[in-house]
Amino acid sequence: MSKKTRKRTRVGPIYLTVSFLIVGMWATADPRGFFDNFPGGGRAWIAGDGPYNAHLVGDAGVGFLAVGLVLLLATVWMDKRVVQAALFAAIVHGVPHLLFHLRHPNEALSGLDAPAATVRSPSEPVSLSSSSC
Repeated sequence: MSKKTRKRTRVGPIYLTVSFLIVGMWATADPRGFFDNFPGGGRAWIAGDGPYNAHLVGDAGVGFLAVGLVLLLATVWMDKRVVQAALFAAIVHGVPHLLFHLRHPNEALSGLDAPAATVRSPSEPVSLSSSSC
């Protein structure tokens, strides 16, 4: 793969890596703040969807970190097998997450927040799959 192609191919994995690592670090370091304030900007997608559970939020954060670190390795190494493993990890995370949101819409969300909370995660693996190694 040429250097130029390699650079273009990193765009999807970089986006995914940053997204997963930010969410994972926030939920792991400050579970209550994550629960009350995610995704930020004055909106709260999680708090309106049931009672706070520090253990659950912390475990979710660690899961985001684990997938984010595999994505980071894929972004740095750009090895076909590592990118495939990262894509698989993102899909294993994103598809059940999408299915949950489709089956259990958060009634507390309004406007564009409701569809945004549903489609954000599953679209991430698609951006990685469009990359070719």
